[in-house]
Amino acid sequence: MKICGNKNFNIYIYPDEHPPPHCHVRLNDDTEISVDIPLIEVRYGKTITKAIKVAIEDNIDILCDAWEELNPQRTKKLKPKGKKK
Repeated sequence: MKICGNKNFNIYIYPDEHPPPHCHVRLNDDTEISVDIPLIEVRYGKTITKAIKVAIEDNIDILCDAWEELNPQRTKKLKPKGKKK
């Protein structure tokens, strides 16, 4: 599921994924970077740019919700109850 992006990259959450929770950043050259969420740490691939980090930060709640929706059997809740960004 595409969550967000721009002309240089798109950020996805895929269903039936392995833990830990993560998103996939696909660059316009088809390079892919896996980033753990909500920690925003690169799991594999290139170092993320500031623009990618900002996009993940700005959409962290949507990314976490999408992970939980698409991978319910694979994770505990990512966000503590009552905590809002």
